[in-house]
Amino acid sequence: MNIVTPVGRIVQGSAFRGSTTDFYDQPLLWKSGANKGQPRVEWYIGLAIAKDAPGIDELWASITAVAADARPQGVPQNYAYKFLDGDGVDSNGQPYSNREGFAGHFIFRFTTSYAPKCYKDNGSGQMLEIPAEEVKTGFFVQIAGSIEDNGDQGKPGLYMNLNMVNLVAFGAEINSGPDANQVFGGQVAAALPAGATAAPAAPANQFAAIANGVPGAPAAAPEAAPAAAPQPIAPAPAPAPAAPNQGFTQVPPAA
Repeated sequence: MNIVTPVGRIVQGSAFRGSTTDFYDQPLLWKSGANKGQPRVEWYIGLAIAKDAPGIDELWASITAVAADARPQGVPQNYAYKFLDGDGVDSNGQPYSNREGFAGHFIFRFTTSYAPKCYKDNGSGQMLEIPAEEVKTGFFVQIAGSIEDNGDQGKPGLYMNLNMVNLVAFGAEINSGPDANQVFGGQVAAALPAGATAAPAAPANQFAAIANGVPGAPAAAPEAAPAAAPQPIAPAPAPAPAAPNQGFTQVPPAA
């Protein structure tokens, strides 16, 4: 069954970076067909959709209909519907709500073995293809894909296939790597090499906005010209106001 999701936020995975290993760091291989046993690449997107989002009931109806049609004798209790409850807990008992963008959302897990095509509206209702690199983890999108039963009796569940991505709105980027404050914070400043000049401290909030690529963030102030006598330091520019609608900013039309 083909589906188009309500607008959600990418909280896991990437639209442009595929993986060659699974959760256990084992190589991904083709399980059937002419390439059986050969390495493959998989793209994954965890799409967080608010539990009260318009269209969420229709999405659930499509998911349950596919499962019921494929399992006329009854859907097993261990059936994998390929979603997470953002207010639940993981296999280690840790709340998912501690993760960025999870609380109050269902996270639907889409995968594909082929790089998804990405689009955005040109302002007149026409969708234009864009480089997948423009779609960052943390941005708001719709996903066009399909749902099908996996046909497995031992591990019954769904395939949620990722096909196309529609970039709808910007949001603060989500990085899955180590936190810079944990890596560098609290360490004794290292001695500078000969000829090096210490970088000035970044203004509070302004640097974070620039680093996250938030549209409308103030540009870094130009370096002041030398003065004959010390002058009072001007306050840093006020940070850009928060975007409405739960932290996202509308994407400008495609050129």
